[in-house]
Amino acid sequence: MELAIRTKTFVRALIIAVLLLTLAGLAARFALYVLGDEPFTRPLKLFDVGEERSIPTWFESMQFMLCSVLLAVVAVAKRQRGERYVLHWGVLSAILLYMSLDEVATIHETMGAQLQRLLHYLTGFTPGGAISYFWVVPGALFVLVVALAYLRFLVDLPRATRRQFVFAGALFLLGALGLEMLSAQVASSSGAIANWVASAGGIDQASASAVPTILRGGQTSLEEMFEMLGLTALVYALLVYIRTYVEDITVRVRTDKSG
Repeated sequence: MELAIRTKTFVRALIIAVLLLTLAGLAARFALYVLGDEPFTRPLKLFDVGEERSIPTWFESMQFMLCSVLLAVVAVAKRQRGERYVLHWGVLSAILLYMSLDEVATIHETMGAQLQRLLHYLTGFTPGGAISYFWVVPGALFVLVVALAYLRFLVDLPRATRRQFVFAGALFLLGALGLEMLSAQVASSSGAIANWVASAGGIDQASASAVPTILRGGQTSLEEMFEMLGLTALVYALLVYIRTYVEDITVRVRTDKSG
C-alpha cells in the first residue's frame, strides 16, 4: 500500500479548515451572546474556540499530533542514517505530543492556577493585568529555554527550513502568548474599558459593559486561529523537509499470527 501526500493540497485544506472553524466559532459566540446560554443554544458550544470540549480544540489537538508524528519520522530517519540532532528532533516530537494532550486536558491552565496560588501564599503577590493568566509566565520561560537549547540546531538547518520553522513558531506564539496576554489585560481592565466607552461614546453603562466581553471573544478567536495557522505552517515545513531531505518512507506493519 502506498500513501501519497500532496503537500500543497493538504496544507490548503488545513488552512481552509482553520478559517472555517474560526468563522464558525465567531458565529457561535455571537449567537450565544445574543440568545444566551439556553438549552437550544448549547450545541453551538461545539464550535466555540474558547471551549475545551469543542471541535476546534479537537482539530488543534490533531494538528499537534500530526506534527509530533512528522517530527518522529525525521528523528527515526536521522538515527538510521547516523546523522546529527537525532535527540533534538525526538525531543521536539515529545513536546508536540505533550501539547496535543495538553490541548484537551488543559494541564497548563491547571498548573498555572496552582503556581499562582503558591506564589500568593509565599509572597502575597497576586498577578494581574497581562499576566493574570499566570501560566504565560512559566510558558514564556519554557519557550526561552527551548529557543536557547535549539539555537545551534536552527542555525544548522537548511535556510528555507529555518525560515519556515521560525515563521511557524512566530505565528503560534503570537496567538498562544501574545494574544493570550492581551486577553488577560482586557479581562482585568474590563471595568475601566466599560467606563471609558460609556463616557466617550455617550452610551449607558449596561451597553458599555458589553464591549470588553465582545473584545475578549474576538481576541480568543484570533488567538486560536493564529495557533492553528502556526501549526499548519509547521506541518508544511516538515512535509517539505521530509520530501527534500528524507525522501521516500517505507512503513511495514507486522502482526503476530500465532495469537
